[in-house]
Amino acid sequence: MESLSMQCALCKVDVLNTNDFYDSCEKEGLKVDRGAGQVKIPGMTYVNFGGASYDEDYNKINAEKDRLAKVHKEIEDKRAFKCNSCGKIYCLKCLAEKAPNSPSGGKACPECGGSFSLL
Repeated sequence: MESLSMQCALCKVDVLNTNDFYDSCEKEGLKVDRGAGQVKIPGMTYVNFGGASYDEDYNKINAEKDRLAKVHKEIEDKRAFKCNSCGKIYCLKCLAEKAPNSPSGGKACPECGGSFSLL
C-alpha cells in the first residue's frame, strides 16, 4: 500500500507518518523496535581486525555513530503531527521551532492552539 503524501502546514516539507518514519530509519541502518516505539543508533563495540590502530578504529566507529545520529535527526524532523482540533499537519521541526508553548506543557497548534497526535 502506497503512502499518501502529506506536507507540513508551515514549511511545506513532505512529512512522514509513523510507518514511513520507521521504514526510513530502517533503510538508513537504524535499529527500530516498532512494538516499543523506539529508534536506536546501533551500539558498536570495539573490535580490532587487520592490525589497524585503536585510534583509527575508534575514529571510524565514532564517525559512523555521528552519521547515524545526523540521519536520525533529519528523519525525525519530518515526523508528522496532526492537530486534534483543526486537523492541520505539522513536522516536528516546525513544532519545535515555531509552535507556541501550550499552558499544559508541550506545544500548541500555531493555527488554533490545539494539541497534537502523532500520525
